[in-house]
Amino acid sequence: QEKKEKVMADNASTYQISSRKTKDSDGKYVKSQSAMVVIDNDTGYVAGVVGGLGEKTESRGFNRATQGTRSTGSSIKPIADLLPGLQEEVITAATRYLDNKTDFDNGKYTPKNDGYTYFGNISVRAATAVSHNIPFVKIMAEVTNPVSTSYLKKMGVTSLDDEKDTGLALAIGGLTNGISPLEMAGAYATIANDGVYRTPLFYTKIVDSDGNTVLEPKQETREVCSKQTAYVVKSILTSVIKGAQGRGGTASYCSISGMDVACKTGTSNANKDRWLCGLTNYYTAATWYGYDVEEEVKIYGTNPAGRIWSAVMKSLHTDKKNSKFEEPSGIVTASVCSKTGMRATKKCSSTYSEIFIEGTIPDYCDESGNSAEICKESGKVATEYCPETTVEYYSYTLPKERLKLWKTYASTGGKAPTEICTIHNEDTAKQNAKAPKISLIGSSSITLNVGETYVEKGATAKDSKDGDLTSKIQISGNVNTSKAGTYTVKYTVKNSSDKTTTATRTVIVKGEDTPTPTPTPTPTPSPSTNTTINTTTNTT
Repeated sequence: QEKKEKVMADNASTYQISSRKTKDSDGKYVKSQSAMVVIDNDTGYVAGVVGGLGEKTESRGFNRATQGTRSTGSSIKPIADLLPGLQEEVITAATRYLDNKTDFDNGKYTPKNDGYTYFGNISVRAATAVSHNIPFVKIMAEVTNPVSTSYLKKMGVTSLDDEKDTGLALAIGGLTNGISPLEMAGAYATIANDGVYRTPLFYTKIVDSDGNTVLEPKQETREVCSKQTAYVVKSILTSVIKGAQGRGGTASYCSISGMDVACKTGTSNANKDRWLCGLTNYYTAATWYGYDVEEEVKIYGTNPAGRIWSAVMKSLHTDKKNSKFEEPSGIVTASVCSKTGMRATKKCSSTYSEIFIEGTIPDYCDESGNSAEICKESGKVATEYCPETTVEYYSYTLPKERLKLWKTYASTGGKAPTEICTIHNEDTAKQNAKAPKISLIGSSSITLNVGETYVEKGATAKDSKDGDLTSKIQISGNVNTSKAGTYTVKYTVKNSSDKTTTATRTVIVKGEDTPTPTPTPTPTPSPSTNTTINTTTNTT
C-alpha cells in the first residue's frame, strides 16, 4: 500500500493532466484520475488499493478502484476471448485469422482496428501482441457471447448487463457499464492462480476489544479453466511485452527484470479510458486511467495507466527473487506453418515452434483446395522438373475463414493458380542438372613404407536430385606396396542426369633409400561427361 501511494499520491503530478473542457465547482479544469488494485497471488488477498491520484481527502465516499466501472477496451480480451477460446478448444496460440475489414451479423457490426491499420493473415499470439480487434471479434463469433459471458461471471465480473451486453462487441470491451479495477484484478488473478478464481479479500477477520472474532470473510473459490489453459494465456500475454513473430508488443515498457510478466493494454472508444492489467508470479494488478467525467484523454505516447502500473509493480518486485511462469504437465510443443497456423509439413516454406495444450495440436497443413506447390522461378504450378519449389497457401484456405461466420474483405490471397510451369521439363532438367559431389573418406594423399598394407577407405557421393549415390561409385587404380612409387586411385560416379564426377587419391610408397617425393596436388573433384571408367578394382 505504501509503495502504491508513493507512486500515485506523492508522484501524482507525473501522471496528471488537466481537462480541456470540464471544470470543477471552483472553475478550475479538472485533472485526470487513476485507480489501481494489487492482489497477492499467494493468498488472493488485496495487497493494496488506491482510488485516485494525488493527496487523499477526508471523503469516505466513492472509490474508483472498487466502485468505479469503466469501459475496459482491449484489456478484456484475455478474459473474454483468449481464456474461453482456449478452454473450449476453439483456438490455439497458433490459430490464424485474416485481420482485414470484416462485417459481422450480416453487416450490422463492422468493428475496426486502432488507426484503421490491418495486418492480414495473423496468429492469435501476434494479434494479442499488437492488440488488433478483428481477430478477437472472430474468436467471440465462434465462442459465442453467452459462453464468454459465463466465463466472465465465473471470474467475478458482476457489472455485465444481461439484456444489453449480448453482442460481439463484448470481445473488445464494448460494455454498457464497464468493469471496476477490483473485478478486473480478480479476473486476471484467476489466470495467475492456474485457472482458479478466488474472491479478493480486504481483511482476514474482525475482532472486538476482548479479542473475540466478530466476523470472518468467506473466500469463494471455483475452477474456471485448466492449469494448461491458464499457462497458455500467460504465455500469449508475455508477447505484449516481448512481441511475437516480427510484431512488437504494446507494453514493452512494463517488463520487470528477472520476472515473467503477462499483461494487456486497453483503450476505450475515443480514448476515454486507458487500462493496463497484468501479472507476475507474485502479484496481479489492474490500473485504470481517465477523467471522472468521460472525455478523451489526449496523451500521445506511452499509455499512462501502463506507466503507473509499471512504476508500482517494479517497486513491488525490487526485493523478490527472479521468477518464471512454471509450465504444467500437459503442455507440448510443435512446429507450425507460419501461413496457415496448422501443423507444419516438410513442404512448408516458413515455420516456427508454438506451445499447445496436449490434444489440441492442429492437423497437418491441408495441401488441397487453395494451396499448390509453386515453381519459384515461374510462379506457376510446379512440375517434377522444377529445381526449386514452395508450397503456397491462399486466404480462403485458413480453417477459420472457412466457417463463414463473417464476411472479410481480404486484401491479399485468392485462388491457387492452375497454370503449369513450362520453363522446366525433362530436357531442361538434364541440361541444368548439377553433377554429383564425391567426398573421399580419409586423406586424399597417403604415404606408406614398402611392405605396409594399404587399406581402401572409399568415398561417399550424393546430389540434390538422386540423393545418396555412394553405392554407385566405381573405384579403379592399382596400389603395389611391394614396390616404391606413386600410385593413383580413381573414384567415379554418374547420376540419373548423366552427369559424371571423378575424384582421385594419391598413395606414395617409400623404399628405405627413396627420398620422400613431393606429391602431385590432388585435383579437385570435377564433373565430366566423357570420363572413361575402369570398372576393375585392383588394390592391395
